[in-house]
Amino acid sequence: EHSRRDRGFFLRFLEEEYSNDSELHPAWFETPVGFDHDTPTFELPLPDGTTVTISGVIDRIDITQDVTSEPASVFDYKTGSTNLKRTVEGVEFQLPLYAIAATHGIATTTDQPSAAITVDAHFYDIDVPNGVSRKGPLSERVGDGPTDPSYEAFLEDLTPRRVHQIDEAIRNGAFHPSVLGPREAGCKYCDYSDVCDVRHHDRY
Repeated sequence: EHSRRDRGFFLRFLEEEYSNDSELHPAWFETPVGFDHDTPTFELPLPDGTTVTISGVIDRIDITQDVTSEPASVFDYKTGSTNLKRTVEGVEFQLPLYAIAATHGIATTTDQPSAAITVDAHFYDIDVPNGVSRKGPLSERVGDGPTDPSYEAFLEDLTPRRVHQIDEAIRNGAFHPSVLGPREAGCKYCDYSDVCDVRHHDRY
């Protein structure tokens, strides 16, 4: 049996959903970036013609019945703090990579060319018991909306170049200590935190 607090929170979630008058409707939940549970990863094309394997699960994807008529939206549900500025600056990659993967996945699933599919991205902040709110869209932090050439360049050019730089550095053994604090760097979520030699108190 759900508590009164949980019922109240669910009501606020529904209010947030119904307050959005978009023509989009949820089509996928907990979807691997490869859009296939047998092949859950996505190969991101890099500027040098190689690819890098991206893994992850997209919490939710909203589309219209005609996927080419209006930009789709990916949502990443967050119970902690979110900061789109870090995404725009290239510190965090989750939203743009999900948008890129969703573009290819929607195109393949609906038998449409990728060029005909546009995908925007949002964080969905979930703060129990206080409420929920959408943060975004990402396209408006980069440009003037999902059809703005600046947003298209952010997804198709800048993000792959940033990933390529990181991939090259890793392959060449250039593991630079983080200039961020342990909280900002997300150290507690890192698989290698037990063997990491970064001393945050000495980072400056």
